[in-house]
Amino acid sequence: MNFIEPWLPALAIFLGFILIRIIFRSVIFKFLRIFASKLPFTTNEDIVDAANHPLQFLILILGLYFALLASPLSYLAYYAVIQQLVRSSILITVFWTMFNLATTTHNLLVTLLSSLGIQLEESLANIVSAFLRFFIAAIALAMIVSEWGYDINGFIAGLSLGGLAISLAAKDALANVFGSIVIIMDKPFMVGDWISANGVEGTVEKISLRSTSIRTFPQALVYVPNSLLSNTPITNYTKRAKRRIEFNLGVTYTTTPEQMQKCVHSIRNFLTDHDGLYNEDMTVTFDSFGASSLNIFVICYTKTTDYLEFLRLKEEINFALLNIMSEYGVSAAFPSTSVYFETPLTTNSVPSTKNT
Repeated sequence: MNFIEPWLPALAIFLGFILIRIIFRSVIFKFLRIFASKLPFTTNEDIVDAANHPLQFLILILGLYFALLASPLSYLAYYAVIQQLVRSSILITVFWTMFNLATTTHNLLVTLLSSLGIQLEESLANIVSAFLRFFIAAIALAMIVSEWGYDINGFIAGLSLGGLAISLAAKDALANVFGSIVIIMDKPFMVGDWISANGVEGTVEKISLRSTSIRTFPQALVYVPNSLLSNTPITNYTKRAKRRIEFNLGVTYTTTPEQMQKCVHSIRNFLTDHDGLYNEDMTVTFDSFGASSLNIFVICYTKTTDYLEFLRLKEEINFALLNIMSEYGVSAAFPSTSVYFETPLTTNSVPSTKNT
């Protein structure tokens, strides 16, 4: 009993911290989450969640430290190693919380970027989160190494040499990583956009740290490395504000000048008055004398960019053109070839033969 009695204060302190940890986990943490959910800021719950496990870890470490101070071995608490362990634990708690906040499971990252005018979709947020977590882990490791008395310059030099070796060994992988950074900064496309790049055309399904997944119209899934996408022209059809309709309407050479004028005038009036088309940059003109047709050149731009609506609008215009041509007795031309002989063809009579 005399042996155990000096340790009772230390045991009581340690059990007290264990009780505090239990109360924090089961009562205080839940209260903080409820309180944070009532606030007008959507990220408060995320901050509480991110600090949950790090704070429980810190309470346990502090309980061990204060129990040691109250124990017969209290002199050990003043040793440099113990002091370094406590300070390192505090650093781990801080950077652990920051690491959790940088993950995409918490909305703080996306909210902060949105406040800066940077809108990130989930796939790009994953890339940004990965870089932030790596950066936080590197700083935490450097500070803990420095806390234990190691020369941080040598540590950084070692990281530099290691980074050089990794960069040489994984040159292509790093090129894809930097390509993803370019995509994040420039934002040439997002998930769901219809793009054409590097000979691949389709809809973007996913943007990862290494590659971008594009679903082609034949429904094949193509993975294009981000290093290629960052160094090739990209056509984003989704970003356009209007779609172009351009064609030649060929009519027969039997069409009179009066019919042609009325036909061109009616087509121009119809397209100008159409609610689904822009009036500017519209062209309807008798353009040329073709090999087998008189060509009316038409250019107009639709207000819609939706593909199905665009096709419906083209169909409506085509039916209207047929009605206009029918109204003025104009026929559509088709490719034909006329053959002329220099001498008239003669029909030679062939004597008939009879079987006898």
